[in-house]
Amino acid sequence: RAMLFWWSLLVFTGIVLFLQGVLDRVKFGSVLVAHSHLAMAGFLTSLNMVLLLNLSQSGARKPEGLSEPLPFYLWQTGLLGQILSLVSIGYTEVQNGGHSGLGAPDSLPFKVRLAAGILMTAASIRWLTTLSPSNPGVPIQKGAV
Repeated sequence: RAMLFWWSLLVFTGIVLFLQGVLDRVKFGSVLVAHSHLAMAGFLTSLNMVLLLNLSQSGARKPEGLSEPLPFYLWQTGLLGQILSLVSIGYTEVQNGGHSGLGAPDSLPFKVRLAAGILMTAASIRWLTTLSPSNPGVPIQKGAV
C-alpha cells in the first residue's frame, strides 16, 4: 500500500509539475527535490521492501526485522516530513524569486527536515542490523530451494 501511495503521489505531482508555467518556476528548487524524494525514497524504497520481503520467503535467511512495523512507520513518517518540509521551502523559494528567505537552518522547515532525517536514519539502522552477518535469520529448511 505504501508503494502504491507514493507512486500515486509521484504521478499526480509529476502531472502538476508539467502544467504550463509550473516547472519553469520550480525546476531548480526544493519542490523538484521533493518530487525526486517521492520517486526514490518513497516509491523505490517501498518497492524494494516488497521485493525483499517476497523474495526472502524461501531463502536461506529470512530477514524478520524487515517486516517489523516500527521501522516501517519511522521511515514513512520521516519521508512525509522530509517531503512536506521541502515543499514548504520550495514554496517560499517561488514566492521570493528563487531564494528560500527562511534564513538560518534553525527555521521550522529545516527543523522538520532534520527530525525527518533522524527518523529515516533510525529505520535504516534497524534494517541494517536486521541484515547484518551477526543476525543469521531463520535457517533454510531441508529440501527447500
